[in-house]
Amino acid sequence: MDAEIIVDIHFQTAFERAAFIFVILARIAYYCNMDVYEKLKRKLKELRHSLEITQEVLSEEIKIPRANLARYETGENIPPLDILVRIADFYDVSLDELLGRKEI
Repeated sequence: MDAEIIVDIHFQTAFERAAFIFVILARIAYYCNMDVYEKLKRKLKELRHSLEITQEVLSEEIKIPRANLARYETGENIPPLDILVRIADFYDVSLDELLGRKEI
């Protein structure tokens, strides 16, 4: 049985409609890749703990606010590619290793 969802939402502007669609697509992408995000947040904590450094120390090294790093480690936010590269460089691991696609 196919499920059909009907959404009857009226938007004031095209921007509101586009923003709504973007949020829905972002959520779908998140849930489709949840396993990757779970591995990433776990790996971020694991690597930092293995060096016995604080979030403050790491955030200073990779030049991001500590609050952002905390959000990446809890999975609240997903780091952009440039930050992932800085983190991988700091730990001397590949992006595949950082994302849990290959064992360190």
